Amino acid sequence: MRFHRFEAYRPYEVTPRKLSALARRQRAEREALPLFAEQIAAEQPSAAEVMAQRSTQWTRAFRRDRDRAAEQWRRGRRELRALPEAQRAWFLQYWQQEWRGPLTAHYLLMLLNMARTGRLQDEQ
Repeated sequence: MRFHRFEAYRPYEVTPRKLSALARRQRAEREALPLFAEQIAAEQPSAAEVMAQRSTQWTRAFRRDRDRAAEQWRRGRRELRALPEAQRAWFLQYWQQEWRGPLTAHYLLMLLNMARTGRLQDEQ
């Protein structure tokens, strides 16, 4: 079955651009309320703390997205196996040779739903 491979994990990359954007944002927060600038500055996290938090969030988001994609592929394969043999053969031929859209689990599930409800065959 054709599919688009899930992108490999890349660690969060701290770049000078991200650091300068953080500095601009923190400066804008302080300048928005000049009377409380010192108090705001004291409460703002350091750049290292922010980047560490972003790195943790990045890793969690990647894992969550990858797990969601894997679950969708498992669901798609289950639904494909549940189709009658003739419809499954037709669908696999359509997916392998005619479908020109993205090769992701989301689109596989969408097409399976369309095939199950008869909307996919009507388009041909």
